[in-house]
Amino acid sequence: MATDWYATLNEQHEMLRSKAEEVAMLLSKPGLAIMTASLLYDDVEKLAQKFDTIAARLGEDLDADDPLVQAAEGLGDFWARLSAATVNRLREMQGLAPIEMPNGDHDEGK
Repeated sequence: MATDWYATLNEQHEMLRSKAEEVAMLLSKPGLAIMTASLLYDDVEKLAQKFDTIAARLGEDLDADDPLVQAAEGLGDFWARLSAATVNRLREMQGLAPIEMPNGDHDEGK
């Protein structure tokens, strides 16, 4: 049975949107505990890695120029930024410098 990539990406987009709202809410809390920030980062990383697996399967099924592949790349970039936002908040709480994004930006909760 063929995978409905449109439905799969739409589901992943909704999950990402929901997780981004949760992350934004939690990271903005002034009394955020380091353990909570760490658990949040672990959760975001697990979801991002799950998405990477889905995106890899999609890339195997579709041509690189397919709009769904391009949409998956955009979602992957957003997962990377969300992960950077969580790890950088955790690092800030630990007194460490933020991790730079590959394009030279460091994520400050974007």
